[in-house]
Amino acid sequence: MELKSKQQIENEVETYLNKTAQHLFVTESGYLYKIIPYRNEGELYYVVITMGKGQVNIRINKAVSDSSYNYYGNGTLSVVKDVLFPPYTKAKSIPNFKKMRVLVEEIKKELKVSDNDKLIDKIKNRLPEFEVVK
Repeated sequence: MELKSKQQIENEVETYLNKTAQHLFVTESGYLYKIIPYRNEGELYYVVITMGKGQVNIRINKAVSDSSYNYYGNGTLSVVKDVLFPPYTKAKSIPNFKKMRVLVEEIKKELKVSDNDKLIDKIKNRLPEFEVVK
């Protein structure tokens, strides 16, 4: 079996991220969980936004780093899936409502690879809009 190139793996990861970005998730503990593919200077990243209970967290990781590709090779996509959806989150898909789609479009323009503190504060101020209806 021939190993896929880093570019082939990155294309697979990007396709997966684009499909996942169409969904919104809620964790068993009640947090909204949103994944956004993000490009910066030609590099593919994924953004994980966790929000709820007065808290907002933004985590940005490189989708396919040289070290992950060198270590996992063809298994890189599986690793990305495991990192995005660790078993302990028990995330399930829910309808991606309009307010969330609008928020994602707004914050995409403001995302940075590092230091998203102002963006986190901005989202925190809007958290009441996103309380999960019971």
